[in-house]
Amino acid sequence: MKAKEHPLVTVITVCFNLVSNGRAGQFEQCLRSVHAQDYPQVEHLVIDGGSQDGTLELLQKYAALGWIRYVSEPDSGIYDAMNKGIRLAGGKYVAFLNSDDYWHHRRAVSASVAALEQGNAAFSYAPRTIVQENGTFMCAESPALGAFLQLMPFCHQTMFTRREQLLAYGGFDAAQYRSAADYDLVFRLLLGGESGVFVPLNFTSFRLGGYSVACEEISHRECHQIRRRLLGPRVACRLRRGVLDEAALLHLLDKVHPRVAMELLRAYTESEPGAYRLMHGLVRRCRSEVKPCLGTGISRQRFSLKLLHFIPLLVCRHRPNRQDWYLLGFLPLLRLRRRGSRTSIRLFFLLPVAEYKYSLMPSKLISG
Repeated sequence: MKAKEHPLVTVITVCFNLVSNGRAGQFEQCLRSVHAQDYPQVEHLVIDGGSQDGTLELLQKYAALGWIRYVSEPDSGIYDAMNKGIRLAGGKYVAFLNSDDYWHHRRAVSASVAALEQGNAAFSYAPRTIVQENGTFMCAESPALGAFLQLMPFCHQTMFTRREQLLAYGGFDAAQYRSAADYDLVFRLLLGGESGVFVPLNFTSFRLGGYSVACEEISHRECHQIRRRLLGPRVACRLRRGVLDEAALLHLLDKVHPRVAMELLRAYTESEPGAYRLMHGLVRRCRSEVKPCLGTGISRQRFSLKLLHFIPLLVCRHRPNRQDWYLLGFLPLLRLRRRGSRTSIRLFFLLPVAEYKYSLMPSKLISG
C-alpha cells in the first residue's frame, strides 16, 4: 500500500503504579511489541492514572525516544482511562493493549488494518495466546463470535475498532461496570448491526493474573446484568441456564449483521435443537486442528473438551456430514450423521437413539 493508504492507528495502553506493582518490565515488553510493528502509521498513547511511584519517569524515558505520548492524571478506573484515550486518539482505528500484555507478531497492526479496509468492517478480532505471569506459554484460543450471547467472544486486545464507532456508541460504560465494560461495548456493537472481520493471525499474548483474575466473580455478575439490560430478563435468565428459544434467536438474527448472524446460527445449530449450550469453568474448548483431505477440497476438523485444561474428556472429529465423539479421546461414544435436513444420533456409533429434522432459515440470511 502507498503511504496515503495507511490510515493512522492509535494503540491505547492504560497503566497505574507500574513500578510499585512490579510490572515495569512487562510494560516495557508491551511498548517494545508496539514499536516493533511493521506498520508505518502507529501512535502509542499511554494513559496513566496519576502514578507517584516512579512510573512517570519511565513514561518520560519512552516519550523522549518518541515511542509514546502520555497523559498522567487521576481517573476513576480502567474504563474511564480507556474512554479518555478514545477522546485523545488521532487514529482512524483504535486498539487497546493492556500494560502487561504484548503483541508477539510484527504484523498485528498491518494484518488487522488490511482486514478492516478490505472488509469495510467496524471492528476486527483474532485468536490469542495465553501466557502465565512469567511469560510461559499456556494455550492458544480461537475467537467464537457466535458465542457472544454467553461470553466475551474474543480477547479485546486482539480488537481493532473504528474510532468513529467507539464515539458513536459512547465508548465504555465506566459508570456502571468495573470489569465487563468491554463485553458490554462489544454486545452493543453487535446488536447495533455493526460488522466484524476475523483476522487469521495469532498476534496477541494475554498474560494471566492482574486485574482480570481479581475481578472474575464481578465479571460474571456484570455479564448477566448486561444480558438482562440488552436482551430482557426472560432471555437473560434462560441464557444463564444455557437455553435460547427459537423466537429469541430469530429476533436476534434480524438485529445483528449477516456475518454475525451466520456465526450465531452456527453456534446454535451445533448444539442440540432448541438449546444454546456452552461449557464454562473446568471444561475448555481447545483450538480446532484443520487438516485437508487428500484429493478433495474438504477439511477435517478436530477439537477437544478438556477437564482441568489438560485431560481430554471429549474429542470431536468432524467429517463431511458427520461428527464423531470419543470419550477420553479414543472410546467411541456418539455419532451425529446429517443427511439433508435430517440428523441421526447413534450411541457407540451403532445404536440409533434419536433422529430429528431441523431447518431454520431466517429471512435476513436467505436474501444474502
